[in-house]
Amino acid sequence: MRYGLVVCVCSINCVFGADQASGQWDREMAAAREQLSRADYGNAAETLRQALAVAETLEPRDTRRWVTRDTLASTEETLLRLDDAELQYRAALDEIQIAIGKDNAAYAVIEAHLASVFGLRGRLHQAETLLRDSLSREARLLPADDECPARVHAFLAEVLIKQHRYQEAEAELNLALPVFEHEASQLMTAIALNNFAMIRHHQRRDLEARQMLERSVGFLRRDMSSHRPLVGQIYHNLAAISFLTGRREEVGPLYRQALESLGQLGPDDPEYLAALTDYSQFLRRTGHKAEARAIEAQVRTARAESARASGAGMTVDVSTLHPD
Repeated sequence: MRYGLVVCVCSINCVFGADQASGQWDREMAAAREQLSRADYGNAAETLRQALAVAETLEPRDTRRWVTRDTLASTEETLLRLDDAELQYRAALDEIQIAIGKDNAAYAVIEAHLASVFGLRGRLHQAETLLRDSLSREARLLPADDECPARVHAFLAEVLIKQHRYQEAEAELNLALPVFEHEASQLMTAIALNNFAMIRHHQRRDLEARQMLERSVGFLRRDMSSHRPLVGQIYHNLAAISFLTGRREEVGPLYRQALESLGQLGPDDPEYLAALTDYSQFLRRTGHKAEARAIEAQVRTARAESARASGAGMTVDVSTLHPD
């Protein structure tokens, strides 16, 4: 699962004074939240930069400074502008350290967010170190059943999965999932079940993996519009597992549902292209070679254009399941 897309580790409490900038900051942040709710990440990033310009006029201890940076960084991360995301996360951590030190929940939260960027860049040792440091701080500051540490446990599980340390990852998810279920956190429960399914897949327990993915989708069905990219990722995984478990009549519709949701990320988004590639492979295996060739040409064109525009390679979703 792409870390920054699906996880905002926890909210940071803010206490605002009545000053002239408050109204403008509130308006900018409200507009950004509305844009983010529609997955309009490009415009949201621009709006958040305007909010940050306001926040930077506030006194150094004002929490709006790092709250705005954190939200902007998360949005930049979703857009795969990882240099910008890392820059803003690091700036937020510096501001917190100067203003109130490191031993606080805000520092622990943003430390975990920075780990997300390291995870996307394959710097897994650094990501794991930051996440364990974040958990150490939160253990001193928050109760064990708080949702914020549970989210970091789930985050850490993703890093461990990328390192093929499935037993350790399962232990982290076993700490997180009961908290999500108790707190009725549908989004985080869905993510945890999706990642449990990946572990079961690598354990060759694909029937259990499919059941977990079906449960995962079930948790998101009440509000699928708010989490469409995540729904698309899970449908993508469910399509792959359904193929492996012999339910091939379900695979085509599942891929099409995945592509409908992931298409919201844009025609050159890595996760959309990964799902499109897997769909073309399915079409080839089921005798629809002409349609498969057309899709493969579409993927090649999109990747070439993306590489020319950004100079960057493609990032593959960590929890996409492929036949081993």
